[in-house]
Amino acid sequence: MKKILSIILIGLLIGLSTAYTSVYTQSPTLPPSNSNAVFKNWLNYYKQKNNQIQLSNFKLNSSKVIDNFPGNVIASYQENFDSTYIPLFVYNKDRTKYIDFESYSFFIEDNKVVNNTGEQEINVIDIANKENHRIAFRGFEEYVEDAFWQNDSTIILLEYNLQTKQPFINKICLNQQISYFYTLNSKVTVASDYYKQRLEKLGLTYSY
Repeated sequence: MKKILSIILIGLLIGLSTAYTSVYTQSPTLPPSNSNAVFKNWLNYYKQKNNQIQLSNFKLNSSKVIDNFPGNVIASYQENFDSTYIPLFVYNKDRTKYIDFESYSFFIEDNKVVNNTGEQEINVIDIANKENHRIAFRGFEEYVEDAFWQNDSTIILLEYNLQTKQPFINKICLNQQISYFYTLNSKVTVASDYYKQRLEKLGLTYSY
């Protein structure tokens, strides 16, 4: 009996391993640079700093299963929601969902000065179904600068790594629950104040 159970267990493990590998060997492409205004602006920002930084030089580097935990931020459908954060949210086309990558760490004062704890919890809020999911978390070495929806099930996070001093792109396929990371295929480094400029366009002052 033990031998039979062992054989079944090994078979299941092989099956899971095969499925796991098949997901990770997929190579989804990034959307065209002109497909979204946020994407185009972000790429142009870095290209102006160094012309080696362009979409064709971002290559798939790694992939991982996304976080799928209850979000720790207060969603817009909850009674004690603070509407001050609404301009920071990134909505999908029909505004039934939004990405919140800032309210976890931001404290917006009355004078519109933003104090940041240095960490980011990236959440997807489904307003229609009243669901709040954490899909990623960023510490002090890297952070999300901007984001957009490629479609209703695909999110693009535009990020910056403080350690390597390079921007990178994170494509998150919600249906597959997989996150794909695209990094530059060169050693070019660049300082960034894109995030500060983004907040200034929203009428906020970023306090380092």
